[in-house]
Amino acid sequence: MFSRWFIRDSISTFEPKIRLLYSGDSTSCYSNPEVSRIVKNLSVHLNMWPIQLQDMVDEIVYYLQGIQSDVYKTAATLLNNHTKFIIIPEILTELIRCKYNLSYNEAVDTFLCRKLPVSLV
Repeated sequence: MFSRWFIRDSISTFEPKIRLLYSGDSTSCYSNPEVSRIVKNLSVHLNMWPIQLQDMVDEIVYYLQGIQSDVYKTAATLLNNHTKFIIIPEILTELIRCKYNLSYNEAVDTFLCRKLPVSLV
């Protein structure tokens, strides 16, 4: 669904927002308790739908660990709940938004439903 180049380019462009989310200087719709419950039920930390390339999932995780270490000024060995349930959904939302030229809210809805619009596939 997403090429390696597209994933790398989109995430590097999104890095300032990721840093703000880690530092607490920005909020996410995924922080909302109702939305957070849905995300936790999706088990997003185990299944990074819609990324179908496992090595790219690993690359994203390592990339996030590096940003997390830099922002928190400590070694990040495990992904915390903030990363699992807020940062990763934001990244996947951003990939969907960029790939299919959707608004942020449309991309959030697509992510939460885990179904791409038929006209876009």
